[in-house]
Amino acid sequence: MDKQKDRIREIDYFRVFACFSVIVIHVSAIGVVSFNQTSSYYKFIIFINRFFSFAVPAFIFLSGMTNSYNKLGKVNYFKFIKRKVSRILIPYLVWNIIYYTVLLICYDWQIDIVFFLRKFITGDMYYHLYFVVIIVQLYLLTPVFDYIFSKYNKNNILIIAAIITILSSIKLKFIYSDRIFLKYLIYYVLGIYAAKEYKTFVKKVKKYKVFSFITYIILTIIYAVLFHYKNYTVIDYICVPFSIVSIIFYYSVCMNLNMCKNKIYNVITKISKSSYYIYLMHPLILSISKSLALKLRIQSTTLQLIFCFIVVTISSSIASIVYTNSKEKIINASKKLKST
Repeated sequence: MDKQKDRIREIDYFRVFACFSVIVIHVSAIGVVSFNQTSSYYKFIIFINRFFSFAVPAFIFLSGMTNSYNKLGKVNYFKFIKRKVSRILIPYLVWNIIYYTVLLICYDWQIDIVFFLRKFITGDMYYHLYFVVIIVQLYLLTPVFDYIFSKYNKNNILIIAAIITILSSIKLKFIYSDRIFLKYLIYYVLGIYAAKEYKTFVKKVKKYKVFSFITYIILTIIYAVLFHYKNYTVIDYICVPFSIVSIIFYYSVCMNLNMCKNKIYNVITKISKSSYYIYLMHPLILSISKSLALKLRIQSTTLQLIFCFIVVTISSSIASIVYTNSKEKIINASKKLKST
């Protein structure tokens, strides 16, 4: 386990992969809607869209791993929640206000506090915000998971969590069921397992990296075909194994990148630290970039996709990094003032 200031280096690479994968998913969705369904472009863009659809499970996996690695189970629960409120919920509130303001302007809505609160609580203000609702549920249950891992066999916990996740994905079908923590349980639990049994986890990742890659490609093709034919029932059965296999594969890739000791790690760290803000803001920038592409008279859907991806990736990354660096400077300056 290679650390830099108590960081697991490969996690930074992994988080950047997951972050940019979310952008690819949302940008490629333009092609899914726009391309002729009989064209080869449509089939390719669906493959790309599904290929990167591991992103949200990967973020949840990372949350479980970093929380467990930092031994949050030994930290006062209320201090843990307080820290998460400041880091997760305050930016979430700010961006809910931003998106609500945009919707008020675009659709000439009237201000409705009850509507805002309902959307805030359900993560339904904009299409990507449901993730925060899921992660908050899992954070609140962190002491429960910590207790279970201290009392029971870790391998059995993984098996039970996988079964619960698969059954929940198949059986739970109601409004907002896509943001119930049970549907994502295995990824958080797998992250906890990876931190608590790091050497065992790394050994398994190395052992199965080729198998995970082959399986990942096969499941992506099946996933894309099912998605094309809108066979969502069968998709529910393969979504969990697809996500687990992809997490294992990408983690093996990130471990190899970490071994290279390349010079871009400082940039990777900055993006990793800013990934939450990139996630929150990128759909707004995507909407702006789509409008800009039309104003620039970019007619080709393929060129629109390339243009939007470049604009969204660069703009959201720079804005988030600038914000993160500024916040750190303010916090450090505040600490120096208090110490004098």
